[in-house]
Amino acid sequence: MVFILGAFVNTAIGGDLDFLKKIDREVREDIMEFTKQMSFGFGLSIPEVEVIIKGFPHPSDAFMIIRIGKLSNHSLEDALRVYNSNSNRGWGYIAKQMEIKPGSREFNELKRTPKTLLVASKSASKGRGQKNKRK
Repeated sequence: MVFILGAFVNTAIGGDLDFLKKIDREVREDIMEFTKQMSFGFGLSIPEVEVIIKGFPHPSDAFMIIRIGKLSNHSLEDALRVYNSNSNRGWGYIAKQMEIKPGSREFNELKRTPKTLLVASKSASKGRGQKNKRK
């Protein structure tokens, strides 16, 4: 039963995390903007975010581990420990280990596409070189 639940959790969350690929694509264009957004969005300093991003193969992995830590109300150190022990098992398993239950508000939030991170890089590039015309 536990194995079946674990497989369900990984499948349920895995297919819903397609936005992670989009984050990785967009972040390559402006890693500093992503770092600022992560800092502001999660209440971490820019140097903290930079260290975390450098410790992961993809920027989206850093995003997910910080997000899981925040949603689970655990420390970032706890989230990193769980990730390091279970990175090959998938985000659903890691979320479960961090006490985020399938179907919970936190679980659904984890699967939700973070619009602020995906939109900001586009809006920042559109606004470059243009002054605000509204006075």
